[in-house]
Amino acid sequence: MKNIFLRVQQYSLSQKLPKIIAMAMALSVLGVIDSLLTSIVADSMTKERHDSNQELIGQGVGNMAAALIGGLPGAGATMRTVVNIKAGGTTRLSGMIHIPKAVQLALAYLQEKTPSRRRGEQPATP
Repeated sequence: MKNIFLRVQQYSLSQKLPKIIAMAMALSVLGVIDSLLTSIVADSMTKERHDSNQELIGQGVGNMAAALIGGLPGAGATMRTVVNIKAGGTTRLSGMIHIPKAVQLALAYLQEKTPSRRRGEQPATP
Protein backbone atom coordinates (compact mmCIF):
# COMPACT_ATOMS: atom_id res chain seq x y z
CA MET A 1 0.00 0.00 0.00
CA LYS A 2 1.37 3.35 -0.99
CA ASN A 3 1.78 6.07 1.56
CA ILE A 4 -0.99 8.58 0.84
CA PHE A 5 0.30 11.16 3.32
CA LEU A 6 2.38 14.11 2.25
CA ARG A 7 6.03 13.43 2.13
CA VAL A 8 7.98 15.55 4.56
CA GLN A 9 11.35 16.61 3.32
CA GLN A 10 14.05 16.36 5.88
CA TYR A 11 16.57 19.15 6.11
CA SER A 12 19.63 19.29 8.22
CA LEU A 13 20.18 22.20 10.57
CA SER A 14 22.98 23.49 8.36
CA GLN A 15 20.46 23.94 5.55
CA LYS A 16 17.90 25.77 7.71
CA LEU A 17 20.22 27.89 9.85
CA PRO A 18 21.04 30.62 7.28
CA LYS A 19 17.34 31.20 6.60
CA ILE A 20 16.50 31.25 10.31
CA ILE A 21 19.26 33.76 11.03
CA ALA A 22 18.22 35.97 8.11
CA MET A 23 14.58 36.00 9.28
CA ALA A 24 15.60 36.67 12.88
CA MET A 25 17.78 39.60 11.80
CA ALA A 26 14.98 41.07 9.67
CA LEU A 27 12.51 40.84 12.54
CA SER A 28 14.97 42.33 15.01
CA VAL A 29 15.68 45.28 12.71
CA LEU A 30 11.95 45.93 12.36
CA GLY A 31 11.55 45.77 16.14
CA VAL A 32 14.44 48.20 16.63
CA ILE A 33 13.00 50.68 14.14
CA ASP A 34 9.54 50.45 15.71
CA SER A 35 10.84 50.94 19.25
CA LEU A 36 13.06 53.86 18.34
CA LEU A 37 10.26 55.58 16.42
CA THR A 38 7.94 55.08 19.39
CA SER A 39 10.57 56.61 21.66
CA ILE A 40 10.99 59.60 19.35
CA VAL A 41 7.20 60.18 19.30
CA ALA A 42 7.06 59.95 23.10
CA ASP A 43 10.05 62.31 23.42
CA SER A 44 8.42 64.91 21.19
CA MET A 45 5.21 64.77 23.23
CA THR A 46 6.85 64.89 26.67
CA LYS A 47 9.75 67.19 25.76
CA GLU A 48 12.19 64.67 27.25
CA ARG A 49 15.03 62.63 25.78
CA HIS A 50 15.38 58.84 25.91
CA ASP A 51 18.54 56.72 26.05
CA SER A 52 18.52 54.64 22.84
CA ASN A 53 21.13 52.20 24.08
CA GLN A 54 19.20 51.47 27.25
CA GLU A 55 15.98 51.09 25.26
CA LEU A 56 17.45 48.58 22.80
CA ILE A 57 19.40 46.57 25.36
CA GLY A 58 16.27 46.26 27.50
CA GLN A 59 14.21 45.18 24.51
CA GLY A 60 16.82 42.64 23.43
CA VAL A 61 17.21 41.11 26.88
CA GLY A 62 13.43 41.00 27.34
CA ASN A 63 12.87 39.32 23.99
CA MET A 64 15.58 36.73 24.62
CA ALA A 65 14.12 35.97 28.06
CA ALA A 66 10.64 35.64 26.53
CA ALA A 67 11.96 33.23 23.90
CA LEU A 68 13.48 31.01 26.60
CA ILE A 69 10.08 30.49 28.23
CA GLY A 70 8.07 30.25 25.01
CA GLY A 71 6.87 33.85 24.94
CA LEU A 72 6.51 36.17 21.97
CA PRO A 73 8.92 39.00 21.21
CA GLY A 74 7.72 42.54 21.65
CA ALA A 75 8.52 45.99 20.32
CA GLY A 76 7.34 49.54 20.85
CA ALA A 77 3.62 50.24 20.70
CA THR A 78 3.26 53.76 19.33
CA MET A 79 -0.50 54.19 19.63
CA ARG A 80 -0.61 52.77 23.16
CA THR A 81 2.22 55.11 24.15
CA VAL A 82 0.44 58.15 22.69
CA VAL A 83 -2.82 57.27 24.46
CA ASN A 84 -0.94 56.74 27.71
CA ILE A 85 0.78 60.13 27.49
CA LYS A 86 -2.44 61.94 26.54
CA ALA A 87 -4.25 60.27 29.44
CA GLY A 88 -1.68 61.68 31.84
CA GLY A 89 0.49 58.61 32.42
CA THR A 90 3.93 59.68 33.61
CA THR A 91 5.42 56.62 35.29
CA ARG A 92 6.67 53.30 33.92
CA LEU A 93 3.88 51.56 35.79
CA SER A 94 1.24 53.36 33.74
CA GLY A 95 2.58 51.71 30.59
CA MET A 96 2.58 48.24 32.15
CA ILE A 97 -1.03 48.39 33.38
CA HIS A 98 -2.46 48.24 29.85
CA ILE A 99 -2.13 44.50 29.23
CA PRO A 100 -3.65 43.24 32.51
CA LYS A 101 -6.47 45.76 32.13
CA ALA A 102 -7.14 44.70 28.52
CA VAL A 103 -7.22 41.04 29.57
CA GLN A 104 -9.59 41.90 32.42
CA LEU A 105 -11.95 43.73 30.07
CA ALA A 106 -11.85 40.88 27.54
CA LEU A 107 -12.64 38.29 30.22
CA ALA A 108 -15.49 40.43 31.56
CA TYR A 109 -16.94 40.64 28.06
CA LEU A 110 -16.68 36.87 27.58
CA GLN A 111 -18.24 36.23 30.99
CA GLU A 112 -21.16 38.47 30.07
CA LYS A 113 -21.74 36.50 26.87
CA THR A 114 -21.53 33.10 28.60
CA PRO A 115 -24.94 31.68 29.56
CA SER A 116 -25.48 31.68 33.31
CA ARG A 117 -25.89 27.89 33.57
CA ARG A 118 -22.42 27.36 32.18
CA ARG A 119 -21.00 29.60 34.89
CA GLY A 120 -22.61 27.44 37.58
CA GLU A 121 -25.34 29.92 38.48
CA GLN A 122 -28.98 29.03 38.89
CA PRO A 123 -31.33 30.68 36.41
CA ALA A 124 -33.31 33.59 37.77
CA THR A 125 -36.97 32.78 38.45
CA PRO A 126 -39.52 35.47 37.59
